[in-house]
Amino acid sequence: MNPVLVLFDGDCPQCHGWVRFITARDAQGRFHCTPLRSEAGQAVCRSHGLDAARIDSVVVVVDGTAYLHSGAVLAIACRLPWPWPLLGLGYAIPRVLRDGLYRAQAARRQRQPGSGCPLPDALLPNLPHPPARWPHSAGQRWRFWAGYWCWFLLLLPWMLLRQLAVSACDLWWAWRTAGRTWQLCDGRLQISFLGHSELLLTAGMFGERFTLLRWGDVVIDPGPARCRDQALRALADGTPPALVVCTHLHEEHIGNAALVAGRFDIPVAASAATLAALRDPPRLPGGRSLLMGVARVVPDGRLTVLGPLVVTGQVRLEVIAAEGHCAGHVVLFARDEGVLFAGDAFLHELFTSPNADADHRAWIPTLERLAELPVRTLVGAHGAIISCDPALPPIPGVVVRGDPRQRIAAKLAFLRRVAAIVADGERNGIRHAIIEAVVFPWHRPWAWRTWFHDEGFRLLTCGEFSRTHLIRSLSARPERVPVRFPALRRLGARLAESGPELLRIHLLAGRPESVLVIAGSILLSAWALLALAPGASLDDPIQRLIAAGPAIADHPARLLALLSLWTIWWWIVGGAITRRMALAVAGENNESWGASLRWCLRPGLAVPSALASVCLLAVACAPRWPWALLAMPAVWLVAGLLYAGLCLPPGQLSYGWAGLTAILRHPWPFLRRQLGFLVGFALSTGAVHAAAAAWIASIHLLAGSWSWWALALAAPAAVYALGYTTANLKSLQIWLWLRRDDP
Repeated sequence: MNPVLVLFDGDCPQCHGWVRFITARDAQGRFHCTPLRSEAGQAVCRSHGLDAARIDSVVVVVDGTAYLHSGAVLAIACRLPWPWPLLGLGYAIPRVLRDGLYRAQAARRQRQPGSGCPLPDALLPNLPHPPARWPHSAGQRWRFWAGYWCWFLLLLPWMLLRQLAVSACDLWWAWRTAGRTWQLCDGRLQISFLGHSELLLTAGMFGERFTLLRWGDVVIDPGPARCRDQALRALADGTPPALVVCTHLHEEHIGNAALVAGRFDIPVAASAATLAALRDPPRLPGGRSLLMGVARVVPDGRLTVLGPLVVTGQVRLEVIAAEGHCAGHVVLFARDEGVLFAGDAFLHELFTSPNADADHRAWIPTLERLAELPVRTLVGAHGAIISCDPALPPIPGVVVRGDPRQRIAAKLAFLRRVAAIVADGERNGIRHAIIEAVVFPWHRPWAWRTWFHDEGFRLLTCGEFSRTHLIRSLSARPERVPVRFPALRRLGARLAESGPELLRIHLLAGRPESVLVIAGSILLSAWALLALAPGASLDDPIQRLIAAGPAIADHPARLLALLSLWTIWWWIVGGAITRRMALAVAGENNESWGASLRWCLRPGLAVPSALASVCLLAVACAPRWPWALLAMPAVWLVAGLLYAGLCLPPGQLSYGWAGLTAILRHPWPFLRRQLGFLVGFALSTGAVHAAAAAWIASIHLLAGSWSWWALALAAPAAVYALGYTTANLKSLQIWLWLRRDDP
């Protein structure tokens, strides 16, 4: 494809924003942007008979033809990825009208405050600025907050609709790249995207992906512990690594350090603060523990403190202190190649909901040092590589075109401006809630673009990540910055003390694999009941299913055949999914489905399978034998505990019976723990059923009747709710088994 040359006004912040918009979507590297009044821009204008000093338009040169005004905009749109070429329909509008609209917008841009201030090192237009007058009196504050929330309510529908599209795009790229590895820079640079089902949902909500990086024979940030299998597969090919380097102490960066170091018998190098976390991994809140997993302890004999250089047989990397994101953060720089391994020292131009231990007063000097480095390729830990190196081809979702130094400068300009607002507000004695609202006014793009990400992080982490931490870390007296939504923080503290494991169990129960296999097994069991029950004249399948249980009770041979089929199915398939759930609850390495099925060939698993089949029969025959339901909960509990005991080593029936005997000797701790978990079960299962009911009701309301497409949309919600209920019970039973000896 022929290149497209874009000449823009280098003194216009809005034009910088459009250039950033174009380069972010230029996966094929077709667009080349340069200021109109630069030497190169003036030379291009002269070659096409244009006077650069008198042009009031962007200039686009394609195939030797120069386009101005609206023609330039449409020429750009037609060469961007889908759906932007649809804007080419604008050619149907007469050129006089199109150019008139363009000139009107250009005149408006020239009247905008601050448009004459050049921003050659920043691509973020309309940076935040302190207000002309801070609201001091009660009336001024009332008017300020009224305007603030009016803007929010006005933009809320747009923000939600936009987030649906953004989340769908982020989820698509996370799914396309998860579990895949790319070799770049002649094989020296390897980036492997890690992810399981829960992390894919995180990517869809917040746009964050997780990676394992390798530069030559050095592994950099080996990823979260929950992705240990993918990490080992990513390192299986090629020469064994010689060193593991962790840029900082967060769990998604150190999680697999012990695993990789032990597998290849190599040391782990990091800063002193990160080494302390590797020796004694910190306790994580429930959500982070579930998503990332807890890092394992690295023996002292494998730990080494990073020096100023990392030198191995294949690479030479400079180690640069990069405080700000957290204590002890470092970045690695390959000066000859211009490759910067930034860890979380960059985290996008707009990362406005930092962690509680972030220190932006230290982060700003870090960015100033990084902006001075001759960086051509920036490799972060949570997304695509940013590169202006022509030797590194653009790869959709993996490598994007862009100047890393401009991106760093843009982030630096934003943080400097926010720091100035915080300082000005504190000098005027303004409350920090108002300062935060001034930094994030809803009518500015940096506020509404990141709203869902920031407030979602605040909600899900109970305030551990929030915009307030950005203001606090830039304050001269951070201890005086009050916590916004203190009830949310108190809830988070309470959950951190008593609820992480409970939350973890309920979230594990919602894994698609567990829910779908269990729901499918229940539906197949119901189909077997209908197939073996004597025929009935009822047309309604629900009524047939209700009548099938009492009908088959009158035919002992069919009843025995049904119990046998159910027992075999729940022995093999039910045992396999219970085995996989037990490994997840216990925090062990996952295994293939083949290995799980082979494990479940043990004869002892026939006992809990038969007990589970008896429980299903009691439910099916409830119209005939309602008294059987009284004994079902106890039988189901025994079956679940035996399942858990047989699906974990040593996997012997005698081991399961011994565990049950120990519970019977000291039942009260077990019963108290079970009661607490049953309350959580009622809440989590009730929430899932309420969401499913709301979805089904909305489908029926829109359809008006149960047509085939309405059933197709509603059925998945009902199936998921059915599977989640049983999966949730199984997860709780596995956890109760693992904690049977606790006081």
